[in-house]
Amino acid sequence: MSCQRVRLLIESTKMAYPCRVCSQECTMKQESIQCDGRSMWLHQHCIHTSLTAYAEFSLTEHFNFFCLQCSTNRPTDGTYNFLVSLARIAARASDVASVRQQAEVERNLLSFYSVSLPPVCVLSVGDVMIDNMSVVFHYSPWILQQFVSATLSADGDCFFRTVSLALHGTENAHAQLLHLLSVIEALLCPTLCDSSSPDYYAPYQANDALILSDLSSYIFDLVQDGCYCDMLTVLVCTAVV
Repeated sequence: MSCQRVRLLIESTKMAYPCRVCSQECTMKQESIQCDGRSMWLHQHCIHTSLTAYAEFSLTEHFNFFCLQCSTNRPTDGTYNFLVSLARIAARASDVASVRQQAEVERNLLSFYSVSLPPVCVLSVGDVMIDNMSVVFHYSPWILQQFVSATLSADGDCFFRTVSLALHGTENAHAQLLHLLSVIEALLCPTLCDSSSPDYYAPYQANDALILSDLSSYIFDLVQDGCYCDMLTVLVCTAVV
């Protein structure tokens, strides 16, 4: 139902909290939830969720809820909008506690909408486009002897696109999901990539020639769309996949 129709419904029926799914009143006696993106109310049964999943938003104070209209690419293809999730996290990147809470919110929303990576598939040579590899052949010919070249979109997310293509056969939405999951992993399980932590990844800790960012700077860069990916991102992404 469009927001304009809901507004007209409120004016005509004087309902204070109409459900934007069924157009009926959300009363105090009913299980209902407010979308933090559109400030509209929805019945728990109208969004087809269990009481357990519904209760997560009520029991955790900082858990925001975003309806399908706010969480997916509608009215185009209806897929989950990972870039919006990344943007919500990036908006809080200056405050460590706040950005970690937002990472928890986004992880909960992914679970709520049953969004996950697809099964790993086997990628054959015929599935990829062979690009001009003259530079690679000139400087590092051994790479072409052990690996298959592939053409990827040049939007700054080439690392996540490469992993997505290699594991799932496509570089599009799964690359954005990999990026989002890597951000959440780095924020909620940071010790592995935090050089000040005793649990910092041992091979990185032992390599004096490896220069990597401190955790705060790394997180600030990682949450940006089209971010530069260093060895910390490789480490985090392996934990995700």
